[in-house]
Amino acid sequence: LTALPPIAAPAPQILGSPSVADDTFLKVRGGGWILFQSGSVVIGDPSMGGGATVLDLQDTLNQDDSAISPIGSIAVAIPAIDILIEAGFLGSYTYDGTTTQAISFDGTTYTGNTTTENNYDIYELNALYELTEISIFKIHIGGGVRFFDVESEITGTISGSTQTENESLFLPIPVAMAAARADLGPNFFVQGRIAGIYAGDYGSVLDGSLEVGWDFFRNAGLFAGYRVMAAESEAFDVEVDLTLGGPYAGVEFRL
Repeated sequence: LTALPPIAAPAPQILGSPSVADDTFLKVRGGGWILFQSGSVVIGDPSMGGGATVLDLQDTLNQDDSAISPIGSIAVAIPAIDILIEAGFLGSYTYDGTTTQAISFDGTTYTGNTTTENNYDIYELNALYELTEISIFKIHIGGGVRFFDVESEITGTISGSTQTENESLFLPIPVAMAAARADLGPNFFVQGRIAGIYAGDYGSVLDGSLEVGWDFFRNAGLFAGYRVMAAESEAFDVEVDLTLGGPYAGVEFRL
């Protein structure tokens, strides 16, 4: 009798399955970010007339602690070299406050009922390389730049008359980045990112996010997450020490 061949063991199953969004090369996102602020600013030199110099955004200026803005980004994948290039607008946020404390702003003391406004426009540019793909996990490393366009305005009393003054700062800070993504089935994913650098008085930033997403099909999906950015700079007339963070959500379209 001819012996029967051995029964082959079933092939091991790879956890999860490829994402329906795999092999897309263009990604466009739009959504909104609720951004909570904390920290302080110093505007110019201290005033000879006294007044608070380090302006805590809540304790001194009584500013709003939250604002909301549209956000958006565009990303292009280059599969031949496993590179992803992203450009994003992270929103424009305005925070207002009123205080009766004496304020030192750019060498001048403001008194009386003083109103202040801080505005932040935030942008990012990233280049990420896919370092490895293991089962459902993808790991990326790379770098980028965070751009902070900061404007501070004050209206208050100087020697009995009401005056308004503003100062601005445009601060680009380069960062190193790492990212990880897990595709938990064809439609659901979780991903995290961390970026940062320390460059002395010029500036430092730490930027981290955690996100989940659901893809309806290859060309569209939803995402939601939480992102925190801590930024500091002491090299310019506007010195900032900010922590900005909050939840965001939106929709992504792909080709």
